[in-house]
Amino acid sequence: MAPELPSESSEAPAKQAPIIFRLPHQTPDVRLVVFDQEYHVHSTISKLYSNYFRKFLDSPNKPGSSPSSFFKYEYVTVVDDDGIWALESAGKVQAIKPDALALLESSGKISVKSECAIFRKLMSAMYLRPYTIDSASDVIGLTRVADFYCALPIVSATLNGPLMSSEYVAKGNIKNRDTTEHVHFKAPELLLAAHKLRHGILFRECLVHIVDFLDDSRRLSQDDSYKGYRLLAQNDVLYRIVLEHHSLKCQKIMKVNLEQIKLAQDDDDTVSFVPSAETHAIITHRPDMNARYFRAVRQELAEEKRGGPEEPLMEALDDLLKSDLVLDKTGRRPGEDGVYQHCFHACDADKVVLPWNEEEIDW
Repeated sequence: MAPELPSESSEAPAKQAPIIFRLPHQTPDVRLVVFDQEYHVHSTISKLYSNYFRKFLDSPNKPGSSPSSFFKYEYVTVVDDDGIWALESAGKVQAIKPDALALLESSGKISVKSECAIFRKLMSAMYLRPYTIDSASDVIGLTRVADFYCALPIVSATLNGPLMSSEYVAKGNIKNRDTTEHVHFKAPELLLAAHKLRHGILFRECLVHIVDFLDDSRRLSQDDSYKGYRLLAQNDVLYRIVLEHHSLKCQKIMKVNLEQIKLAQDDDDTVSFVPSAETHAIITHRPDMNARYFRAVRQELAEEKRGGPEEPLMEALDDLLKSDLVLDKTGRRPGEDGVYQHCFHACDADKVVLPWNEEEIDW
């Protein structure tokens, strides 16, 4: 009588029991050993959603399984000297030794815990099971692993729910620019990931934040915290889109300024509207960081219930101070006290032509 397969474990305990993904009327026939964590999965799912497994599971050069094996396919983890890891057929290679892996971890080249968590999210996406996004690293890491295993479409298709429900995305603490992983400060890296995933919502969200922070000093700086901006500037297609929408934001600011000038001096030399001295004191030296000032101007107009000649200015201000963000749930609007007091989120990101073929189902 054949021995029983291990039981399913929803969370990997300290003993590292196998994580088993189940399907009705199907028995797992693939054993994946990801570092020290074992997964039991199905070749049908692996081949359906991953071109990597579709190509290599039944490769003519793949060694056959042992007659005593529970599984038709077995893969183990191999890691190179730079900490780059992959799954390869157990019949062709030996899994990395624990002492060698420990040495790589101690050097900071790899985090086994993080990589295992990312791989589990990938398998959850393939099985249409819930998974969470808790940081920018989750999105970037998941994109990297999905790219290697040629499984970008299924990750893209399942990402909306995790993004919409993510506290990291919706209400992340973005006060500390040096340590946060919030989308507001990781937007360049996340835009590159969204482009690879062909994920429109995340792409547009990141575009809004990048246009907010666009500055040549970031693009040219050698500071590691601006590495994403340097990488983005090297992508001609994406950087052209960023510049185009930054220009649209600047046009909105110029339109507001023009309407203010028109109101400041009417044809009959009478002043129609001038912001208060308190509001003027808010102005900064950078026009593209004056959201707080323009919000105060809009509030003055609203409070005084002005009509007639002030309407064009009010409409221009409303267009400038609207928010194109979809995922953000901080409740803060551009120019209001808080994390977005210097930010403009109106760059018409909803109108961007996405730089990929939306009809393609595999890439």
